[in-house]
Amino acid sequence: MKIHLRISICIIFLLNYPVLFSQEGYQVQSIKFEGNKHLSSRMLRKYMEMETKSVVNRILWWKKWPVFHQEELDDDLIRIKQFYQTNGYLYAQVRSRIETDEEKLQLKLVIQITENEPVLLESYTIEVQSPKKEKVDSILRFTQKKIKLKENDVFRDEDIRDAISTIHLSLINNGFPFPKITQEIKVDTIENKATVNFLVKSNYFSRIGDIKIEGLKDSSEELVRKRMNLKSGSVYSKKVINTARSNAFNTNLFQYVVVNPDVSSDSIHIVPLIVSVEESKRWDFRIGAGYSTDDRFRVSLLFTKRAFLGGDRTLEVGVKHSYTWPIDTYIKFTQPGFILRGVDFIFNPYYSIDREVDYTVGRLGSNFTFDKDFGRKHSAFVAYTYEKSKLKSNLDAAQNEDDSVSVNYLSGVTVGYQFKTTNSIFDPKKGWALYLTNGLSGLFFDKASNYYKISVDLRRYQPLGKEFILALRTKLGYMLPMAPDESTPVQERFLLGGSNSVRGYGRNTIGIKNDEGATIGGNSMLEGSMELRYPIVKSFGGAVFLDGGNTWEKSGYYSFRELKYSLGLGLRYSTPIGPIRLDMATPIINDPFSFHFYITIGQAF
Repeated sequence: MKIHLRISICIIFLLNYPVLFSQEGYQVQSIKFEGNKHLSSRMLRKYMEMETKSVVNRILWWKKWPVFHQEELDDDLIRIKQFYQTNGYLYAQVRSRIETDEEKLQLKLVIQITENEPVLLESYTIEVQSPKKEKVDSILRFTQKKIKLKENDVFRDEDIRDAISTIHLSLINNGFPFPKITQEIKVDTIENKATVNFLVKSNYFSRIGDIKIEGLKDSSEELVRKRMNLKSGSVYSKKVINTARSNAFNTNLFQYVVVNPDVSSDSIHIVPLIVSVEESKRWDFRIGAGYSTDDRFRVSLLFTKRAFLGGDRTLEVGVKHSYTWPIDTYIKFTQPGFILRGVDFIFNPYYSIDREVDYTVGRLGSNFTFDKDFGRKHSAFVAYTYEKSKLKSNLDAAQNEDDSVSVNYLSGVTVGYQFKTTNSIFDPKKGWALYLTNGLSGLFFDKASNYYKISVDLRRYQPLGKEFILALRTKLGYMLPMAPDESTPVQERFLLGGSNSVRGYGRNTIGIKNDEGATIGGNSMLEGSMELRYPIVKSFGGAVFLDGGNTWEKSGYYSFRELKYSLGLGLRYSTPIGPIRLDMATPIINDPFSFHFYITIGQAF
């Protein structure tokens, strides 16, 4: 009986040996790659479901430590091998080694890779089957200059896909709307060489047929056709059609605009188009509110009237109130397609009272702006501004009011340029943004202040892994008085500090002080921010940020040693119009701790 019992125990032990001594449930302490010479470890990590805590994530104590599962590892090894194969290393071998710490129930995972020799591209050809073969051949002769395939390069699936996409775009933009492109690949396993033949089948050369517009209620069909500028009988081009769709959507009259070919047409030479739209509300009203240590409670109202006076004109009326802006009102009238196609004319009269730390300035003026978009990434504007401002000192309330008030006039032209590759307007997670403005005052009006002003704002949004975003910003400003003036107007100088600047300081408190101790701003400005954004749970996210900056009286003078710094934490709640932001920051290094906090909508940058 005892012998049978011992045998049974041994059998049970042996059957459960893999479970008892496996690493299932162990914490994954680290993941390391060995032998990967041509593909980086960072790139390979993207193809793994298994992960370990990053350096930043280890600070977030509420984040659970990833645990090891053998099935997950097996799937990861298959994906890594497939990734190597798609990059030309057909004979790559991928294995794993596990180093365990039994006491801490932790393990270190090592992915061992043997790449072996890659397959190289020997040559590629393009074969055309089309009723208009000569025309297709002519298009593809120019297209081949854009194809990145080169002899003796590593044979990669991605390069083949890019070549097919390049051929496809060339045809659909030059009169062949429905091409079919396939590839035939032959691999010499002895010489490790590959040849590719692209088979291009295209329909007849086509032109745009009738254009039908669906979904219009209040908008004029004539207006939509004019803005789209699509003409029946022109050569079919997907690029032209997409531009026309964007032109219609940019009128702000529609929630969406979709342009599709009418596949029910029997003609092989003519492609009719169907334009489907959903109109936006003609009237829009928005109210906003927020709080910060500088603005205190603030409220804003915005009225928008689309199709103002007919057409695609837009009228906005905005009213804002806060402690620092007791009055801020404006009217913005926009006329798209003014004189030249794609040019918007904007008329923007305004009146505001700005309460700074040591002075108050009232502004009454107007902007006349011509704005032009050059595709999705580029835009530029030219604006003329006329303004009368009254500057009143807040330092000595008992002095004669006439002695404490100075009147200034501004009459000048500003030229601006914007470049953006970001993936979102309200909450960008990757890409670049550049804002450049040049202004010259003292034109057309003898009493106007004479000065030159330029500012550059560069931003970068870099994803770190799947969840973290590193946001970077650098700003540079320069002002110079022009003859006959010897100084620049105080209200136009650079000031820093506040919810969108160096957040550990009060709004516009970083600036040069005059002999009376009043903060009057500087003629040079340098500012930078570094912010790490990360998710917390569901729609909530967090941020850790470091801001720095300062202003200087001398034009063109900058000193990194004199920068003021602030450190802070933030909480974000995502909404369709951008995150609701709560930031708290304090000065560090040069000034004593004093917390400032802000509640507002939208990222700081």
